[in-house]
Amino acid sequence: MCITILLIPILYYISIHYSYRPGWDIDIILKNIENILNNNTDKIMHGYYSRYANNLYITYIFLSVYKFSIGIGIQNGYFVLLFIQSIIFSLGGLLIYKIADMHFKERYKVYSVCTWIIYILLVGLSPHIVLTYTDGIGMFLSLLLTYIIFKIENTRILTKKDIENRKKGESREKIVTKKRIIRGILIIIFTNLTILSYYIKPQIIIVTISYIIIVTIRGLGKIVDIVKKRKKIVNLDKEKKKQILNKHIYIGILAIIVIVTGSMTYLNIRNANASMGIDVDKEKRFNITHYAMLGWNTESKGVFTIKDENFSGKYKTLKERQKGNMEELLRRIGEMGIGGVINQIARKTLTNYNDGTFSGVATFVYIREKYEIERLNNNLSDFLKNIYYENGKYNMIYTQFVQCLWMGILVFNMFSYSDSKSTKAVIVILGVIGLYIFETIFEARSRYIFVYVPLYILIGVMGIKNTINWTSRKIKDMKKRKNVISCIGK
Repeated sequence: MCITILLIPILYYISIHYSYRPGWDIDIILKNIENILNNNTDKIMHGYYSRYANNLYITYIFLSVYKFSIGIGIQNGYFVLLFIQSIIFSLGGLLIYKIADMHFKERYKVYSVCTWIIYILLVGLSPHIVLTYTDGIGMFLSLLLTYIIFKIENTRILTKKDIENRKKGESREKIVTKKRIIRGILIIIFTNLTILSYYIKPQIIIVTISYIIIVTIRGLGKIVDIVKKRKKIVNLDKEKKKQILNKHIYIGILAIIVIVTGSMTYLNIRNANASMGIDVDKEKRFNITHYAMLGWNTESKGVFTIKDENFSGKYKTLKERQKGNMEELLRRIGEMGIGGVINQIARKTLTNYNDGTFSGVATFVYIREKYEIERLNNNLSDFLKNIYYENGKYNMIYTQFVQCLWMGILVFNMFSYSDSKSTKAVIVILGVIGLYIFETIFEARSRYIFVYVPLYILIGVMGIKNTINWTSRKIKDMKKRKNVISCIGK
C-alpha cells in the first residue's frame, strides 16, 4: 500500500514532463467541455455525440473534473485528469497484485510480485497515462471488476480466519450469515460497477459476462443435482429445510436490491448525460452494425476509416443505416471467401496484438498541443520526450523493449492451462478470450487491448509459473534416473 501511495506522485511527476493535449476523440471531448463551461452552446458538437453516444458519459465525468479543477483554482482541467490517471495507474498495480495474490496464495507469492513488476513496466510507465480517455479508466475498472469477482468467489470457501473463529466457538450459522452479507454487498457493488463500466467502455464488461457464464454453468449443475436428489430433499429435517428457505429468502432480497440499485445507477447516468445540454439525435447513431462492417474492411485491416464513417453517415435513419451496414458487411465477407476471412482474422490479430505500446506512443496524430510548463526539469522533459515521442532518440529502444516484454507475456499465456482447474483463473482466461473474439468481429485497434493488458500479464505469469514447475520436475526426474543408473552400474 505504501508503494502504491508513493507511486502516485512519481507517476504524475514523470507524466507531466512529457504531457501534451492529445488529438482525435480526446481533443473533441475536451473542446466540447470547454464550450459547455464557456456557455458556447452553438459550438457544441451535437453531431459527434449523435454518432458516438458511447462518449457521452465520459464527457460528463471529465466535465465534472474540469468544474472541480476551476473550483480549486486550476484553469486547465487536463492536469487534474492527469493526476487522476496517476492515481488510477498506481491503484491498478495494487489491484493486480491483490488479484494475483488471491490466485497464487502464500506459496507462490513471488509470482504475485512478478505480476506487479511486469505491470509497472508495461502499464504503469506506459505513455497511455497522458492519454486521458476511456482506455486507462477502462483498464482500472476491468481490474476492479476482476478483484470483486475474486472476492465473491472467496466468500464461497472457508478461509483460515473462518477456521480460527470456528475453533474459538463461533457458530457455523453465524459464519455463513457473515459471508452472505459480505457476498451480497460485493454483488450489489459489482452489478452497479458493471452498469457504470458499460457506459464508459463496453469492452470492460466482457469479464462480467465471463463470470455470468461460469455462475450460470454452476447454477445449472446445482439444478441437476436438486432434480436428482428431490426425494432426499422432501425427507429433510426441519433445520435443513429452514436453511434452504433462508437461502432462498436471501437470494430474493438480494435480487430486489440489485434491480433497484441497478435501475438507480442507470437513471443517474441517463440524467447526467441529459444535464450537459447536448442534443443527441438517435437516428444518427452508429450502432454495433457499423463497427462490425468497419471490422471487415480488408483495405484498412479492420481499422477506422473516413470512408466507412461516410458510408454509414449517408443514411438518414438508424433503420436504414443498420440495413446498409449489414448488407455491406455480408458483401465484404462474401467477397473474401473462407480463405479471405481467415486472412482478415490473422491481419486483425496482428493489428491488435503486434504493438507493445498499445498505440500509446505520441505521434503527430495524437499531439494537438505541446504544453510548456514553467519550473519543470528541462533535462528530464527532453529525456522523456525522447523515449515516448515517435521521433524521439530513444523511442526505438523503448518500443522494442515493451514489444519483447508483451510478446513474452503472450507466449507464456499458452502455458497457463494447468491453472484452468481454478475457477478464478478460468474467469480471467474466458475474459481475454472474449476480448479477442470482440476485437476480431468489430473494429481493430491495439489500444483497445490495453483495457485487459493487466489480465494478460496475470495469465502470462501463470504460464511462467507452470513452465518453471514443469522444468524443475523434469530436472528432478533426470537426476533420479541418473542416480538409478549409477546404482545399477555399481
